[in-house]
Amino acid sequence: MSGAAHAETFSGSLASGDATNATGKYIDTYTFEAANEQEITVSMRSDIFDTYLVLEGPDGTKMENDDYGPGLSQISLVTERAGTYTVTATSYSPGTVGAYTVEVDLGRIGESTLTEGRLDPRDEIAMKGEYFDTHNVAFDSGAEYYVELNSFGFDGYLAVRSPSGEMWRNDDSRGITVARVGPIAGADGEWTIFVTTLYAGEMGAYDLKVTRFAESDTPEGGAPKSR
Repeated sequence: MSGAAHAETFSGSLASGDATNATGKYIDTYTFEAANEQEITVSMRSDIFDTYLVLEGPDGTKMENDDYGPGLSQISLVTERAGTYTVTATSYSPGTVGAYTVEVDLGRIGESTLTEGRLDPRDEIAMKGEYFDTHNVAFDSGAEYYVELNSFGFDGYLAVRSPSGEMWRNDDSRGITVARVGPIAGADGEWTIFVTTLYAGEMGAYDLKVTRFAESDTPEGGAPKSR
């Protein structure tokens, strides 16, 4: 995997007198610009308190993370829109103070294809009663891929099988509606993507997105700014 286009670390401190959110937690915010279909990783670390991280996109969509690891909160995604992203650094418990660091990594820019589908009683049925759709796609060597399932009205389950039979699976990447696998190193040949549900008998529409990152992709994006 090629290196990030931009990585910047901010050292901050939650303190009495900082702005607070609706639950009374002290907060600091940072903003950065990102391109469409760009890899982003935002991390928050502290040796003093239990960190809590919020990332808001240009459309107002929010992602949150508390416990990615000891003293670490982290959010990774491939953007769906270009624009300004806002990072809110806070704590798990109200009234918490102490030092922390926030790191924003802006990575490569990819190219996506979107397929709309629907699970219903006309589909194939797995042994445990789940409906599923099968999508055959061509991946190539020298590139990496993310596969994302956005389900509407059901708890989606995603599986990707390589030409050699290796499998990647995910249920909940962002809540119960988004499942994602990747990055996956591509290999020449036909890959199989299975779209199904966590529970038997569930049905509904879905979007299946495959994002390709070539070794020659040129990352873009501006430096983060505190505010």
